[in-house]
Amino acid sequence: MAEWVASRHGWMLIDFPVDSGLAFLPAVASTGPRHAFYVRMTHWAAPDAWDVTVKPMDAAMSQEEPASRFRRQLLQVSFPAYD
Repeated sequence: MAEWVASRHGWMLIDFPVDSGLAFLPAVASTGPRHAFYVRMTHWAAPDAWDVTVKPMDAAMSQEEPASRFRRQLLQVSFPAYD
């Protein structure tokens, strides 16, 4: 875990409910001209590209008996602190 934390030094991570995260992204993308910031936000191969990940959660995670039921729960947005 320490290696992963060190790799995220200087980066911000925000967790959203999926729908809220999907509303956040176009709101931020529409704030100005499509220059280097927009490219980092939208293109996975750009230097310092934003990372957007959907994190599934098991609804039965805290219970022993029920069968696992995974659903899209969180959308995690990771970006350089200077953005």
